[in-house]
Amino acid sequence: SDDEDITVREPAEFVIDDDGDIDDTEPVAGEDDIEVTGIQIGNDGSVEDSTTVRLRLDGSTVAEVETAELGSENTDTVSLSYETDRDDAGADTLIVETSDEATPADEESFGEVSAPADLQVTDVTSDEVNPADSDDELEIDVTVDNIGGAQTTQDVELVPIGLDTDATDSEEVTVADSAEETATLTIDADEITQQDIGERDIILQTDDDEAVVSVTILDPAELNVEIDAVTNPIRPADDPDPDELEVGVTVENLGQADAEEIDIDVEV
Repeated sequence: SDDEDITVREPAEFVIDDDGDIDDTEPVAGEDDIEVTGIQIGNDGSVEDSTTVRLRLDGSTVAEVETAELGSENTDTVSLSYETDRDDAGADTLIVETSDEATPADEESFGEVSAPADLQVTDVTSDEVNPADSDDELEIDVTVDNIGGAQTTQDVELVPIGLDTDATDSEEVTVADSAEETATLTIDADEITQQDIGERDIILQTDDDEAVVSVTILDPAELNVEIDAVTNPIRPADDPDPDELEVGVTVENLGQADAEEIDIDVEV
């Protein structure tokens, strides 16, 4: 029989020549995408074929892409992208893999997926308001605490649901992770009326949290004057040394707000 040369070809073996670059090495969960670009795939075998390149985050495949057909002298450069969600917070292992090889993505720079910002209303202080005082506005100090892992800029908003007004107020705050800030919110005095007297609910809210608290609108001062006693002068007014008429008066404030100093005139 005739001799025949047989060439045994090595099956495709896909290797990762370059593990790529990550655009954001500490993405915020639910806000930032993980993007790995410039992943270079080669074939160390002699059989031309393609492969699926996968991106795995803490063991779960989150993105994949198919390469071109690769021979032994060819490479293909691909990119992978994944839109994170809030459940990814704390994930710190990012792997690029083919059917034959796996390697940490951008091994030197990837940190972990940061927890998103979480701005909580933690403290509220306000003064009592006298609606009869045209200068007595409702002023509220609101402390917000970012218990998340990323800086955030949000509006802290006051919604006076228990007051007879549509007026609102808000203040923008920027709060670093694990930090707190205080916003001062107000409702103008002319927005507060006698109908609002009593304990009234208001809402203080951020994008992440809200708190319902009560503020006190005082019943304005109302003075009740009663005469308790009157002296009976012995010497009349036309006497060279007349007696004074003395009047004993009790003044009671029937309202809740403090009254200003007043003069009491007695007519005879």
